[in-house]
This record gives sequence, C-alpha cells and structure tokens, in this order.
Amino acid sequence: MDLRLLPLLRCPVGGGPLELKIITPGRCAAGDGVETGILFSPQSRHWYPVINHIPVLLTFETELVKGFARRHAGEFAALGDYRAPALPPMAGERSVQATFTEEWSGLGDDQLTFVYNDDELERLHRDVWLRMSASELAEVKSVLNVGIGFGKETRVLATLFPNAETIGVDLNLALIAAGKLLAD
Repeated sequence: MDLRLLPLLRCPVGGGPLELKIITPGRCAAGDGVETGILFSPQSRHWYPVINHIPVLLTFETELVKGFARRHAGEFAALGDYRAPALPPMAGERSVQATFTEEWSGLGDDQLTFVYNDDELERLHRDVWLRMSASELAEVKSVLNVGIGFGKETRVLATLFPNAETIGVDLNLALIAAGKLLAD
C-alpha cells in the first residue's frame, strides 16, 4: 500500500480516519509503502489488515482476516481492545465475493486470460472509450477503478493519466495475489 493512500482511507464501519501500524515496510513507485500492516480506527476501535500491499477493508468476517490475526497476534497486543469488524454482510455480498475470488484465483495476467495486451488496452481506452487529448488526460488528478479484477485495467489507467492518483478497489480476495503488481 502506498503511504500516500492513508489520508484517503476511512473506516467502513465508523467513517473516521484510519491510522497505520507497519509490520513489514514495502516500496512503491512513489517511495515508501507497506507490504504488511494493520489499519485501525481510534473512533470505532476496528482494525483492518494490509496484506501483500492490499488494504482489506471488509466489514464482515473472513478466514483471511482471522488467519492474519493469528499470524500477527503479537502485533495486536500493542493495539489493545481493537477488533476486526464482524457485521453481517450486505445481501449478496459474500456470494459475490466468493464467486469473483474463485474466478480470479484461477486466472493469470497473460494473453491467454485477457483478449488485449497492455498496449492494446491502452490504445482502446485512449482512442475509443476516453477520446481525451493529452492535455485533458494530464489535467485529471484522480482515477477510481471499481471492480478491478486482477488490476490490469487499473495499471493501464495509471499509465494513461500520468498526473493522477489511480486507485482500484474490488471485493475479490484473489486481488491480494496481485498486490506486488499493483503496489505502484
């Protein structure tokens, strides 16, 4: 996770800002990052893991989060009474997560999986979907890509918008495997 992202993140339960305990530092294109860490909300007293550069901001229990808590139990001692959220998932949320996690877990980031390579996808965005001039592309300051799958399109958008902070989000947990690719 790029440390510049921290001021933008909010606790999904309480809405307040999140603080960060770094377990394993990481690097990203902009400099300092986090490979493994704990995001926590002093307001709601909830915590969220950062796993393989990916902040996991789920409000319901998963085996992934429980396993993270077991592996890093010593790190949680210093946090005190913080807990992982255990709200009921919204209708359909767990099944969507399971379906897309399973789908993306079996895929790679290659020509066999995707119809377009990065160059073709970039041209398709630039020349067909966006049709923005170079100066218009340069004026964009932030890009949010929702439902990023494996993150291929997010990486292309980051290239197209050179002056923008490009952020991708998804409910699928297979995204964690692509964390190092997406850290930049």
